Amino acid sequence: MRDSKQPMYHRFAGLVLRHPFGIILAAALAVVLSLLVTAAHLTFQTNRLDLIASGNHYRQLGEAYDREFEELPGDVIVVIRGERPEAAKAFATALAQRWATDPNIDKVLYRIDVDALKNKALLYLSPDDLMALRRKLQDHQVLLEELTASPTLQNLFALINREISTALVGHVFTGFLQEDHQANEPPDLSLLVALLQQMNHALDDPHAYQSPWASVFAKDVETSVQDGFLWSEDKQLLFVLVQPKREEGEFNRFEKAVQQIRADVREIQKAHPGVEVGITGKSVLDSDEMAVAARDTGRATLLSVVGVMLLYFGLFKGVVRPLLALGALVIGICWTLGFTTLTIGHLNILTIVFMPMLLGLGIDYGSYFISRYTEERRAGKGLQEAMAQTFVATGPGIMATAITTALSFGTLLLTGFKGIAELGFIGGSGILLAALGTFTVLPALLLLYERRRPIRGMTQRRLHEKNRGG
Repeated sequence: MRDSKQPMYHRFAGLVLRHPFGIILAAALAVVLSLLVTAAHLTFQTNRLDLIASGNHYRQLGEAYDREFEELPGDVIVVIRGERPEAAKAFATALAQRWATDPNIDKVLYRIDVDALKNKALLYLSPDDLMALRRKLQDHQVLLEELTASPTLQNLFALINREISTALVGHVFTGFLQEDHQANEPPDLSLLVALLQQMNHALDDPHAYQSPWASVFAKDVETSVQDGFLWSEDKQLLFVLVQPKREEGEFNRFEKAVQQIRADVREIQKAHPGVEVGITGKSVLDSDEMAVAARDTGRATLLSVVGVMLLYFGLFKGVVRPLLALGALVIGICWTLGFTTLTIGHLNILTIVFMPMLLGLGIDYGSYFISRYTEERRAGKGLQEAMAQTFVATGPGIMATAITTALSFGTLLLTGFKGIAELGFIGGSGILLAALGTFTVLPALLLLYERRRPIRGMTQRRLHEKNRGG
């Protein structure tokens, strides 16, 4: 009794037998269109938040944070350490000046304009600092009032001399009446010392002036804080915050910008040999991760192709037929690229692995088909009969396997993780397209190849061996 499905596969086999050139041309045209669509419209989403559904609470918090602080650069952080603070500041300034006009850099922050904050400086002091400042102002109230009334250099020195004399007399003659820790404190000469130092600096460089009043009223404020540069708490490291320009749609969005940043740092560092520089930040890590992912994915794909081919060359004891099976599978993968571009429109950091995955899964269908076809040919059957019988024998099994595997991938669509769901969609559709290539392109390629071989001689030899055996 004939299988009820046999006529359908016979008709499909007949279509392939009648139009092998047409099928190959149609498949090649579909490949060209798929690659053109992919090259023009396929984008890459490399942000980790893109792996999560848009309604996810954590993604919404991340997007709100980015909107709140979008004007503050910091995706790339250049860390500078020099033997002297001036060397580190010179290096940071040189970097900022170069990147101010660099098209690969959107924003640079290396120094804060502290002059704009001076009128509101008291707002940045702690309550303890404010109380200490109040006590100092009360202690020097008379000096400040008299200096305001006559703001001359001569009057300033006279007032300082009087303040020192008063403090010295009190320290010598009445110090024993004070607390122990206060009696041991010498007269405060910080204002006089700072004034003389600034006068000396002004003679050498008129632009190097700093207010001497900070030595009296803000002793704890470091000069490195006042210069506006972004120092670490221990004043050993200097930071430059950079916002690199991203290339939308590219797999490695920050590759070009990060490479430029590293090249600039190496070049400028040659002129500052005593400066140590390091680069870190989210964009640097993303760029390095994407570079490694692209490299490893390419290597995995190449190893998959080579490994599968070497295995099949050994199992089938030939070269051409395994290459035809691989060609049909590659065509199916190209269709998958085009279909993915038309449906999803992008790949993410999880779905970029679909090619080596499909190479490992999809090649099985071609091996089933070729194995059965080779068996039918070795049995002495003609080209058309062997192809038709191969369709009938392997068609149900290959289709059942492909559909089952596609449904297994389809279950990933039920997850709430967007990246996993997209991987399931691409994997499932890719398996079905690989099976379609096995039923269309592979038989057509086999027909064109087998027509050029001495099939008749092989068939006669098989019949002769059967007769001798009888």
